[in-house]
Amino acid sequence: MASLAVLRSRFEEDESAKPFLDMIQKNNSRINDLINQLLELTHPIQMDPEPHSVARLVEGAINGVEDERRVREGVIRLTSKKSSASSKADGQMLSKAFGALLQNAVESKDTGPHVEILVEGNDQELTVKIRDDGDGIQEKDLPRIFEPFFSTRPRKAGLGLCLADRIIHAHGGKIHVNSNQKNGTEVTVRLPVVL
Repeated sequence: MASLAVLRSRFEEDESAKPFLDMIQKNNSRINDLINQLLELTHPIQMDPEPHSVARLVEGAINGVEDERRVREGVIRLTSKKSSASSKADGQMLSKAFGALLQNAVESKDTGPHVEILVEGNDQELTVKIRDDGDGIQEKDLPRIFEPFFSTRPRKAGLGLCLADRIIHAHGGKIHVNSNQKNGTEVTVRLPVVL
């Protein structure tokens, strides 16, 4: 990134160089993200759990996918039926898991994806449902979606869902995916409640 800053300072007056510098920065960020995901995949998950509002963690994850949502002109709607319920979680890790699930939902259609998120809970567990109206997942691919490096999308490493699955299970939770190629995909995450 230091080299990129030097390049930007040298070409700050040259408007024709700006798109190329932006492309370098974007690809550099993608490579850094991929390296971090690979490192997380090869190391045991280490958590610093404390009570967190899951609805707030989901809100943070939504903010993380805003750029992609804007590019695709999509809509994300969050409904929280019991926002005061908490789960003992590593907030950063759980936000990362929700971010990966939301990224998949937003990318489920090339343009105009609609993503509905419902957070609800009772005394035993919290449920987060993420539903999109995208192209869905083929039945033959469903058993493999949490495998590392499995992806049906070009230029995707296939690590996001694998990491999300590991993080959810490390929190004592469960994740289930239901998909239909005509009616989109619904991901259900269940987490234990902290009373």
